[in-house]
Amino acid sequence: MTPLTENHSGGAFQVSRSIFTSDIWQKPAEYLKIWLYLIGKANHKQKRYAGFCVERGQYFCHTGELLEQIRYCIGYRKSDTNESTAKRILMYLRETGRITTMKKPRGMLITVLRYDDYQDLKNYERTKEETLEETKGEPDPNPKSPSINKNEKNENNEKNSGEFDRKILKHFSRYEGISNPEAYLATIKVKSSPRAILKAWKDWEKGRGIASPAEFFARCMHYTAESQKTEGVNQNVG
Repeated sequence: MTPLTENHSGGAFQVSRSIFTSDIWQKPAEYLKIWLYLIGKANHKQKRYAGFCVERGQYFCHTGELLEQIRYCIGYRKSDTNESTAKRILMYLRETGRITTMKKPRGMLITVLRYDDYQDLKNYERTKEETLEETKGEPDPNPKSPSINKNEKNENNEKNSGEFDRKILKHFSRYEGISNPEAYLATIKVKSSPRAILKAWKDWEKGRGIASPAEFFARCMHYTAESQKTEGVNQNVG
């Protein structure tokens, strides 16, 4: 076993637990390996490499290096992985708003978008209200409480308004790969509950692990599934 001090010698980087409900978690394992590799290898401060100035959140590499990261051992040999696999993964990471790439004479410069958001601990702090929401177990003994009705009314007013839709569509417009944002939002509304969409939107606004429309969609589905599970438990209790 590797000594604990050696495990700590390479430094550390942060990853949100929301990755477990993101779109990339549903992809083949090599997608996640490359994504984590790029976050972990990105510079935490500016430095020069291969004659280029590499900024915080950037990493200079070549396709061969990425291929090595997704090869795995089969007995005494490594699996065969071709260059097109690495290119396909990079294309996916670009299309989902996670990275940008720039070709250079001796490789490519990869920029992890929103790197500062990922590495800022403040973005992972939960408010007291959110903690109470997630840890409550028993059904509310007084579901018609005025304070709860007031909160639900405020949420309904926001999520049912055209202004709320415009906020989301404006956010969608910042990302490439969505040819019809209105249709994309309509699909989310069909598959997700209004309350789940509102919770996911608040996560996106506050930088809680959502970096693309695809991740927003996945978070909406996650909150919808959570809500359905809770309702099922409450019905059984009743």
